[in-house]
Formats: sequence, C-alpha cells, structure tokens
Amino acid sequence: WDDFFRILYIKPYARIGPYLVGIVLGYILFRRKEQETRKFGLIALSAGWIIASGITLACLFGPYHQHFSLATRTFYNAFHHTCFAASLAWVIYVCLTGQGGKSILKHLNDSLMHHK
Repeated sequence: WDDFFRILYIKPYARIGPYLVGIVLGYILFRRKEQETRKFGLIALSAGWIIASGITLACLFGPYHQHFSLATRTFYNAFHHTCFAASLAWVIYVCLTGQGGKSILKHLNDSLMHHK
C-alpha cells in the first residue's frame, strides 16, 4: 500500500483526467455568459441524470466486496476518478443552467396529474 500511495496515488499525473474535466467545465460555463445557454429536452435530461447517477454509483460502490480480474481492476483504477468528475460536471452544469431537476419533476408531476 505504501508503494502504491507513494508511486502513483499522490502523483499529479494520476489526477490529470478530473483536472481536465474541471477545466473544460469551467470554460463551458465561462463561455455560457457570452452566448445563449442550450436547453436540453426532457429525454436528454433524463438520460443525462440516469447516466450520471449510474456512473456515480459504479464509481462509489462498484468495487465494494468484489474480486475482479486484473484487467477490470486496471480499467477501474484508470478511469473511475475521471468518470466521477464527468458525472459531477453534468450535475453542476445542469444545476447552474437552471435544468437541475425541478423541470424533470415538474414534467413528471404534470404528466401524472393529467392522467387522472
């Protein structure tokens, strides 16, 4: 564990993926002030939330009490920080653009209320 921590875990190049996701999100949000914000449709928003939730759950609980092959562990260790950062970037983006969930709940509520 000590070698893993010293050689790989704390090195900056091991965190370049999440860093770049944050830089790209910051640039998109900065450019948003200069141009009109793109609004997603209900299907795209729902798909985005489902995918982001699935990625987050897989990153947090995927390896919990599991014994995976070396290839699977390598893939997980290489990409789980970046995937988690991307799912968090989705949440931040849709919340800051006013599409963070209230609209989905409103559409769901409206559709349920009209089916009486």
